[in-house]
Amino acid sequence: MSEHRAMQNTTPVVPRDPRLNAQIDAIVAARHSDPFALLGPHPIDNNWTVRFFLPWAAEASISLKPSAVEGDTLAPAKVTDAIKLRPEGFFEAAWPSNQSAPPFPGSYKIQGRTHFGDTFEIFDPYSFPVVLSEFDLYLMGEGRHCDTYEKLGAHVITLEGVRGVHFAVWAPSAKRVSVVGDFNGWDGRVHPMRARGSSGIWEIFLPELKEDSIYKYEIVGPSGNILPLKADPYAFRSELRPNTGSVVARLDHHKWHDSDWLSRRAQKNWFESPISIYEVHLGSWRRVPEDHDRWLTYRELGDQLIPYVKELSYTHIELLPIMEHPYDGSWGYQTLGYYAATSRFGTPAEFMEFVDRCHQAGIGVILDWTPAHFPRDAHGLAQFDGTHLYEHSDPRQGAHPDWGTLVYNYGRNEVQNYLISNALFWLDTYHIDGLRVDAVASMLYLDYSRKPGEWVPNQFGGRENLHAIDFLKRMNEVAHGKFPGILTIAEESTSWPAVSPSIASTSTTNLPFPFFTPSPKISCFPSPTTKWSTAKTHFSTKCPATCGSNSPISDCSTPISAPTQAKNLSLWARNSPSVMNGAKPAASTGISFSTIPIAASSGSSAISTAFTPPNPPSIKSSLIGTVSNGSTPTTPTTVFFPSSAAAKTLKTSSSPSSTPRLSSAKATVSAFRNPVSIAKS
Repeated sequence: MSEHRAMQNTTPVVPRDPRLNAQIDAIVAARHSDPFALLGPHPIDNNWTVRFFLPWAAEASISLKPSAVEGDTLAPAKVTDAIKLRPEGFFEAAWPSNQSAPPFPGSYKIQGRTHFGDTFEIFDPYSFPVVLSEFDLYLMGEGRHCDTYEKLGAHVITLEGVRGVHFAVWAPSAKRVSVVGDFNGWDGRVHPMRARGSSGIWEIFLPELKEDSIYKYEIVGPSGNILPLKADPYAFRSELRPNTGSVVARLDHHKWHDSDWLSRRAQKNWFESPISIYEVHLGSWRRVPEDHDRWLTYRELGDQLIPYVKELSYTHIELLPIMEHPYDGSWGYQTLGYYAATSRFGTPAEFMEFVDRCHQAGIGVILDWTPAHFPRDAHGLAQFDGTHLYEHSDPRQGAHPDWGTLVYNYGRNEVQNYLISNALFWLDTYHIDGLRVDAVASMLYLDYSRKPGEWVPNQFGGRENLHAIDFLKRMNEVAHGKFPGILTIAEESTSWPAVSPSIASTSTTNLPFPFFTPSPKISCFPSPTTKWSTAKTHFSTKCPATCGSNSPISDCSTPISAPTQAKNLSLWARNSPSVMNGAKPAASTGISFSTIPIAASSGSSAISTAFTPPNPPSIKSSLIGTVSNGSTPTTPTTVFFPSSAAAKTLKTSSSPSSTPRLSSAKATVSAFRNPVSIAKS
């Protein structure tokens, strides 16, 4: 009897319905665009049949979990054999009882035996309903869904009483999208996703899949070709390079202890407060040479970097991009995993712990953010669904001539939504205090670094990227509206007007950044051959006035550091053409500086200039240039640096692992306001 049952179960039976045969063939060939129309439970002849495709199954059946009745002994499960309709592993089983309602998703499991004799029992993914609502899809299409990171990507959820992972991805031109990973043998035929109509969203729930599972998307493009496996654009975690898989991750493991910091931050007026920023690349600030010169972990950085910065009295740490990136040499500026804290230094929870510890120490955390461009790696965003989805199709618009990267198509609602949601994601999920937007100039100008004929004018014939301007305005409006007290800083290297006017400004070209930094940045690294005598000083900031003063620089002073020896460095260094020529800053508060030239070493890129400050010395966190007409200052170009910061940067130790690397840390005291807005205050 058992031999007859096994023969019946494993011998393929061809259905008589040619339409059903065609659909089965499409599933087996991984070409079916609507797998939920065939797989899972479906009504047939006043009953239900369950279809599933498991290439590794030699035989299979469905097991019905009986309903629990209080006080009664649980009845044994009902088992119905499935008929194999294709030798590749396509099965069909009749529901063992007559019922009008569809089988409940968690009411049955598929069980069986593999070709190697191993047994298995799984829930049927194609019995579960959709997760994303029609309203979600509508807002995403409009580009107004601010929390897409809570909907797209991989999320561990409980659906219909079953724990598992919900996957969702935007690929509007794809003919088929499948989730692949170790859990299905990286076979794109096993878990094809459900297309959600014209939204371009595909989704599926995989029951009982665990956190830390590695996955990618297999996508069939519009021409029918299978694309290189794609990482998840919304993945919360990625494999360590050179591996490129996305990793299922929960972001609720860390318990935050920074409520007091966040409350104070929301009430903070940064225009009236001194800001001193220590900019650092985590991968090269310090290493552990005795352990294969490895990076420090997020926790080790918390132990070493936070007290180091705290001792120097900086208010903020600015991290070079910690979003996941494939190439170490890019220092994170060629980002691919926009929603994943890089796995180079630890887990998402460990990075949250680092930020939390910074806040408890009274230090804000700013991230460099790169919404201007992305690399061309095959597993990334480039031609994600077989078309130019995130980038422009015309290389005069979509290819960056300097960096070999691709430029975002800001005119597409979903692309703007992807980037704005990403900004909010870091501010919300990781409690980040500010974003420094990199390469803003390359976003603003259509002819940036392009020769005549190599760029496409806007609709008015101009060179301004109107869609990028709209994106930056919206990002600032939404970010500051949802998270009062945060900072957004534009790295803007040109003379674009009104980079930082009022956020409520209605001008079509104003970019409501509260702060901006000119480029190139100014660092405080003196020549290693420079020799200077010891000096004991006390530093204070001079911050921009916001009200009650006619001078662009006010006298609100705050201590910066304790008396510190200043060896092997200049007391003051700045990069200002006017001062190099001996000119006095126009926005002076009555303090003059005498210049002392420093000989450049072989490692220096330019000759430095040092200044002996008067008594008492002051550090100016912002200066503006000459006033040409009495009301309109020029772009700020001057930053002063405390000798204590540079001294700490150059401090040596007997242990190589304890010495910060000069190439990675910039002690930047830069909180620039728009000159026009300063003059008006």
